[in-house]
Amino acid sequence: IHTIQENSKKIGMVSPTEEMSEWLKTSYELTAANTFIYEPMITEPIDWTTTYDGGYTLEEYQDKGLFVNSKGRYKTLQYHHVSEMFDAVNHLQSTAWRVNTEVLDIITELWNNNSEIADLPNRDFIPEPDKPLNTLSEKARKKSIHELTPEEQGVKRTWATYYQKVKAIRIQNNINISKRFKVHDNISTANKFCQYKQIYFPHHLDFRGRAYPFVKRGIIPQGDDMSKGLLMFSEAKPIVNKEQEKYFYTHGANMFGVKGSYGMRVEWVQRNKEWLMRMADEPLIHTGWADASNPFQFLAWLLEYKDYERYGVSHLSRLPIAMDGSCNGIQIMSLILNDNIMGEKTNCLPTKSPNDIYQEVADSVRDKLKSNPDRDSLKVLKAEGVQIPKIDRKLLKKAVMSVPYGGNYYTVFDSIYSYSLEFLASTNLSARRYKQTRTMATKIATVAWESIQELLPQALELSKYLKEKAKAVILSGKEITWHSPIGFRVSQGYKETIRRRITTAIGTNVRRAAHYGEEQDSFSVVKNLNGIVPNYIHSIDSSIMLMTTNLMKEQEINNLSMVHDSFATHAMDAPKLASGLRKIYLKVFSKNLIDMFDMDMQSCYPEIQESQTQLKRGALDINQLTKSLYLFS
Repeated sequence: IHTIQENSKKIGMVSPTEEMSEWLKTSYELTAANTFIYEPMITEPIDWTTTYDGGYTLEEYQDKGLFVNSKGRYKTLQYHHVSEMFDAVNHLQSTAWRVNTEVLDIITELWNNNSEIADLPNRDFIPEPDKPLNTLSEKARKKSIHELTPEEQGVKRTWATYYQKVKAIRIQNNINISKRFKVHDNISTANKFCQYKQIYFPHHLDFRGRAYPFVKRGIIPQGDDMSKGLLMFSEAKPIVNKEQEKYFYTHGANMFGVKGSYGMRVEWVQRNKEWLMRMADEPLIHTGWADASNPFQFLAWLLEYKDYERYGVSHLSRLPIAMDGSCNGIQIMSLILNDNIMGEKTNCLPTKSPNDIYQEVADSVRDKLKSNPDRDSLKVLKAEGVQIPKIDRKLLKKAVMSVPYGGNYYTVFDSIYSYSLEFLASTNLSARRYKQTRTMATKIATVAWESIQELLPQALELSKYLKEKAKAVILSGKEITWHSPIGFRVSQGYKETIRRRITTAIGTNVRRAAHYGEEQDSFSVVKNLNGIVPNYIHSIDSSIMLMTTNLMKEQEINNLSMVHDSFATHAMDAPKLASGLRKIYLKVFSKNLIDMFDMDMQSCYPEIQESQTQLKRGALDINQLTKSLYLFS
């Protein structure tokens, strides 16, 4: 325990001794990949018939039921209440998986050699620079830089540069710590289960009906890129016709990051056959695959592509072939409102090539900056790609995705600033100017929010409408409930909390305060207003996913990887999945979901008044959904 001086304050500190620092380092290396409670199963999970009798077979794993974190709302729910929901969860968790040992061997080799390709983190902590030798007196530290002598100004600038470098290195080390844990988890779990030909992931639901595996770390179908790349279906199926081949090729192009029509993506694979085969034969030498948007999923595809090109229909594929929704939240909003403009932007209508709402917002932001060349705009454009990321779909994607989930200017800024910091952390450490980066992120966010308001006004109107309905219910002191399309009654009732403080002490001169929220009996207006839009949209996308799962079950498709707005199966079954999910979309959105939501509000709370915001439904032809090639692609 010791005291340090920070500006004019003395602060009590606790620091490790050299011996403890060495022990912590060794301990980290030994325990970073430690096991955890919820792991994959090697036998098929038990079907759910009530909220507490399915999933794992061992009692010690059953401290959670079918509905996790629902605060007991659905504890009496049984199979006959919502049989479709139970059937879908049971079918999802019956999919048999296995570890992709080829991908595992390559990842292990790269990790052991401390390679940093494919966004792998550095295994070592970046050392911090030594402190400058010269120091300023306490009196000089309180003066502005203009009041100092030239020599003192030099010392102050040296210290400013030192602190800037330390901050940059600490950000990089913090990012690397979390990435290292993920890599450790993925590799260790894959090594543990690679001996089994079949592994399973028991599933549960959240209070909106969204399905998740109980396993939260390591290899899981809903995990990160590496996690997905390390998994494949246990059952193998051939690719026997051109339509199935189209989905197989498209998946590879998608994983690399190729955009455009199906024809363009298939043509990209055919045009680059020689390059692809060279990488597949020697992936540790020819590492161009590491530049892909999803490098490890692309690597898994690449290894299958090699065998398919050599053996054709004799090759048995185990790869999940994914098809993703086009900005699924806004897609759902456009269909709720039957809005032609939003529907076209999110590929709900037939088009020759896919539209890209993320790129459209990025183009709008760039155009606005160029058309208003003030000092801040020019600074952003000049720093683009050097001090801040390029203004493209990657930078704006998370910001646009936040719109249907209650997004506002602050969520847009947060996503852009976070992405910018991560970009800086991966570039030259000596070239950091974090204050300027925040200023530029603020400028981009301001322009991006203007563009979103112009391009997606109806989405914001729907958010406003839902919040007005929710506010009336909460102010009446009641919990908000509505029926999702699958027939499940969703209950949202976030309680008010009071902030409490706990003060802890170490010795006599080190004190720290911690805070926690104590839940009250009353409902929180702010939390429920913030939650209603994302929860309502998620209740719809969860229903679509579960209903599609049941349709695939009827068609005897038993291998599915479903991640909310990304559905996957074998290449052989991909055409059936693509056709089936469009039928489900048509079934769900043929009904007026807003009227159904209003009826739920009115039947439970008859005193609720009409909303001041009047929604206007458009003239989108819902039957066009079945003809839209790029609804999911």
